Amino acid sequence: MVQVSSIGYEPIALAAQPSAGKLTLRLAPAAFALANVRVSAQSQDPKRIMKKVIQAAETNYEQEDYLAQVYSHRRISNFDTVQTELEYVSQMLEPAGYRHRDGGFLMAGPLTKRRVQEKHVAIQPADSTKPAGLPIGSGAETADPVRTSPLFKSATLGKYVLRLDTIQQYAGVTVYVINFAVKRATHRSTGNYLEKSYSGKVYVRQDDYAVVRYEALWQFDTVRYNSVSRKYYGRNNQISRLYTEVFTDNRSANIVLYEKGSNGRYHTAVSLFQSLAIGRKLGGKPFYYQGSGEEHFTSLPVGTQLLPVNPKIDPRIAEFVHVQLQHTPYRPEFWGSYQRPVPTESAPELEATKK
Repeated sequence: MVQVSSIGYEPIALAAQPSAGKLTLRLAPAAFALANVRVSAQSQDPKRIMKKVIQAAETNYEQEDYLAQVYSHRRISNFDTVQTELEYVSQMLEPAGYRHRDGGFLMAGPLTKRRVQEKHVAIQPADSTKPAGLPIGSGAETADPVRTSPLFKSATLGKYVLRLDTIQQYAGVTVYVINFAVKRATHRSTGNYLEKSYSGKVYVRQDDYAVVRYEALWQFDTVRYNSVSRKYYGRNNQISRLYTEVFTDNRSANIVLYEKGSNGRYHTAVSLFQSLAIGRKLGGKPFYYQGSGEEHFTSLPVGTQLLPVNPKIDPRIAEFVHVQLQHTPYRPEFWGSYQRPVPTESAPELEATKK
């Protein structure tokens, strides 16, 4: 048998037989219905999607004071030697109106508050003058980018190049995956100073335009920093004491996962970060610092009061985490029974830039 078919026509079958002449066939037209096909006029423009994210943020994310208990684990190494490793449990308050990680204009706006409750230093810094727990990197420790990053603000959204990467299933829901990259890195466009670039991707739920995953990479502006370091080296002034090294590479990467709470609003669940800083001290030794860490957030009931500041700490510096860590005792009985959170994935790996 020989079957002849064409799109839009009914197929026909003929018995195979020898023929020396030309064979003419007539196909009957047929109508076909497309099953399970939905035609939508909705644009998949990434800028339109991000505008929807910003518009929906007031409904999707907590706007009042938000209190959580946080487990933090940090590790810092130089070349192949781990210099510092510690973990601590704290309370974190994100106040209503918190929108800028540095307090906004003149640092006068709302800021997060931390109260360290328990501390365990696994490896003490070799230099005891450096307090354990200081983060490495610029921006990677931002715990709530939807609140603080200029990427999620209408006034600065135009400062980014946006591209729809794909539409896929993530954690059981359909999400838009949008790539972003800042056009020109400034404090207003990145939220940080001395950045050369800021890029990454966001995972946006298709049903309610909530961001459930955020990935970012910051590249430090080593050229600008190094020029200041070299200019003021040896002058014995405030600038020379702040700029004491030169870098060949300095980067930070961050992943933040959001989840919906019992009140129907999303909050930070996990923050994972890596930092890399390669260079040398002016007049001193080279360094190859690698920092890593994780933070896990558990919402506390509405009405929970933030713990008071340790009365032994000078009120002028009491809000600094590294100061609180110095005044927090180690209690083995707490850590002996504490159930440490297990990360569902690893922080993004950072390798040295190949020259």
